[in-house]
Amino acid sequence: SSSSSSSSGPTPPETFGNICMDLDIQEDSVLLNRLKNIIMTSTEGPAGWTFVPYMVTEPFRKWAQAFLDLGVSVVGEDPAWIERYGHKGVLHRHIRTPDVPSVIEQLNIGVIPVAEGWVCDTVEDLLSAYREMSIPSVVIKPINGAAGEGIVFVNSEVELETYAFPMGQVLLEKCLDLDRADDGVVLSPAAHYMEEKLIGDMVDQIMIGTGYGGWRPALGPNKLNKEGVRIINRLIDRMQPRGPGGFDYLISKGKLVLSDVNTGRFNGSHFPKFFVKNFGHPSQTWICWKKRPPADLPVTVWYFRLMKKGIAFTPSKDSHDSVAPPKQGIFPIIYARGRSGQFVSLGKDTSAAFALQQKGNEMLDLPMTEEEKEFALEMEALETKPWLLGPEIGNEGILEAVEEMKAAFHQHLLHRQTPLVAGPTTPPTTLTLVSNAAAIYSPSKLSYGRGEAHLLLAGNRVVGILSSDEADAIRPLVLKEISVPNCVVVPGLVDIHCHLIGGGGEMGPESCTPEAKLSSLFKGGLTTVVGVLGTDGYSRSLLTLSRKVRALRNQGMGAFMYSGSYAVPPPTITGSVSQDIQLIDSVIGVGEVAVSDQRSSNATTQELSQLVGEVYVAGLLAGKGGVTYFHIGQHPTCLKPLRDILDITHIPITALLPTHCQRSVNLVNESVEWIEKGGYADFTATNRTTPLALKQVFDKGMSAWSRAIASSDAYGSFPTYDAAGNLLGYGMGSPTGLLRLLRTLCLEDGWSLEHAIMCVTKNPAKGLNLPDNRGEIQVGGLADLLVLDESSLELRYLFSQGELVVDQKEGFAKAG
Repeated sequence: SSSSSSSSGPTPPETFGNICMDLDIQEDSVLLNRLKNIIMTSTEGPAGWTFVPYMVTEPFRKWAQAFLDLGVSVVGEDPAWIERYGHKGVLHRHIRTPDVPSVIEQLNIGVIPVAEGWVCDTVEDLLSAYREMSIPSVVIKPINGAAGEGIVFVNSEVELETYAFPMGQVLLEKCLDLDRADDGVVLSPAAHYMEEKLIGDMVDQIMIGTGYGGWRPALGPNKLNKEGVRIINRLIDRMQPRGPGGFDYLISKGKLVLSDVNTGRFNGSHFPKFFVKNFGHPSQTWICWKKRPPADLPVTVWYFRLMKKGIAFTPSKDSHDSVAPPKQGIFPIIYARGRSGQFVSLGKDTSAAFALQQKGNEMLDLPMTEEEKEFALEMEALETKPWLLGPEIGNEGILEAVEEMKAAFHQHLLHRQTPLVAGPTTPPTTLTLVSNAAAIYSPSKLSYGRGEAHLLLAGNRVVGILSSDEADAIRPLVLKEISVPNCVVVPGLVDIHCHLIGGGGEMGPESCTPEAKLSSLFKGGLTTVVGVLGTDGYSRSLLTLSRKVRALRNQGMGAFMYSGSYAVPPPTITGSVSQDIQLIDSVIGVGEVAVSDQRSSNATTQELSQLVGEVYVAGLLAGKGGVTYFHIGQHPTCLKPLRDILDITHIPITALLPTHCQRSVNLVNESVEWIEKGGYADFTATNRTTPLALKQVFDKGMSAWSRAIASSDAYGSFPTYDAAGNLLGYGMGSPTGLLRLLRTLCLEDGWSLEHAIMCVTKNPAKGLNLPDNRGEIQVGGLADLLVLDESSLELRYLFSQGELVVDQKEGFAKAG
């Protein structure tokens, strides 16, 4: 980058002050000659230019040396420094030379807290180190891995014997018992420096498995954070770095452990720290998180959504030194559509920063309106590119970009003379009136007289709950009216357990059940389904399930899915459950993970806890529920595996959702206790014991009842076993199970409809934190509606996202 400031207005690439490129371009002579021409013809000359590589690598030095010879400077370390300090190998002695001090021991700065471990080069080294340590659980860490790359957990010599050293030299370390914050996230304080100075305060990495998804204020004891800073300052003083770097700790049993060395390179935390240092206020708390932006959502549209909500952070030169109350808001540090995003929220305190993060994610998840698409085209037509936000454009560039975006936005409003609307509502091209209902349940019964309640639909939304006078006034504008006297209107049913691509197979391939049909789902009253893999997570793949979910969505059904299956570790699409949840819109959690069942993986409590924690944190970062959905089998341990997880973690009980909770008297009793402690529990609707189990929950009061869920297990196999556990036969779950359960509860057992409907509408939607207020009828909400005969509760009409997809009067159900 040139030392001169960027000029305002359009700037041709040949004279742009900041250039971003790959490190390895030595074969591209055209690009190198062009770069040399830019530097040599600039007013500053070579001495006014500095290369700032992510890391000084050998490929970088090969092409950069010619420029360094001309006088261009470089920020970073030389090869000798990298060889000595730029890797995790500095932490431990080599197993072959146990008497030779480690690199950090040779610095003579006192005791540095590290895990027990050794540097290893071969399988023989690993086996020697494992035997020397004499502990069952260890972890392999490549010394040059970053962000959790290549980490492997090992529990036996057999596993060590198969290790192939794909990334070269490794550490073998003791597997630590890690301390966690109240939300279950591992405490992992980290500090980052530039040259010989720390940048900002210690921050906690938001750990997802062995990687990270962002940073937040350090939540560990202040005493430990201060100790960590003192140690790092001593290390920096002895190492004398000339470029960027960082150190990561873990906290185990109340003690700091230096776990990672990221010296000689930038990492993701440098950029938000630089941003906050330049534009934030010292009194503010900030959180940085990663989330992949939609491929079709320009940063301008997303940023203007934030502006509309009053939560856009607008950088200015006086932000840091202002005596006025600091501005709060959200800003994109990196925004690469469809690829990667890094965002920072600045709030008055931690809770405010977290609340902003949630809102920012919501603004990312909304589909673009027609006007937003028009505005995006206007922005693309501009000669300048103010949407190119990111650290590469520099402080002046950020300020200019924001000002240009604001000016373009206001010019757009003057031209349109209408506000930019950010939201999922489709243009109200047609109006539909559902009139004369005997009652409307939201699921609570609305206070309208019989025949006096009318619903107005526009696009995919409910836009009005009208009195008769209001309905009369709007009727001339209505394109379609459906009169439903002697009928009740309830929310569309939410079924969180559907084997959408079939299930079963436990009596051989011929016993596999078929995949779901759209028309059958709709005839079952379902408007939202969550797809799941069960026993067979092998021949039935998550990719196939994902494709089925997309097909259902394209056909007007609300559809989501879990990653994983019965197995632990679970199958995934992207390689990790956290990435599935964060990168795939339809994936909301992991399930159904089998416990207390002979078909389970017999995972340990530690393995289950690690999975649940990873899912929970991924949900936080993605703005989703992050729930692990547990299949509870017939074993008498019942919910004990779930209670054991809660005993050793701080993960909230709502992050663990058991299903099939009607299987036995003991399991029902444990499930009622689980609900009373604040958790959700799911009961399979088609089982004959389920109405009694639900009554047991209902008798505990409305607080408990609001967390009871019923699901159909549609298209899943229902196996039966003898006393010895031998499979005798199986049936198949039906998508009509929830409707049949409603009729049983209300018509046979005397339940009120407004109470019975909760366990198949609002409760499951809340339990999984599904978007758009599913399971409820409210103005602005999705138009997912069932019209049922008042006496028989038979389905008469069904609207899914505003579309009439079942009309029993005409004998019609949407096919697919």
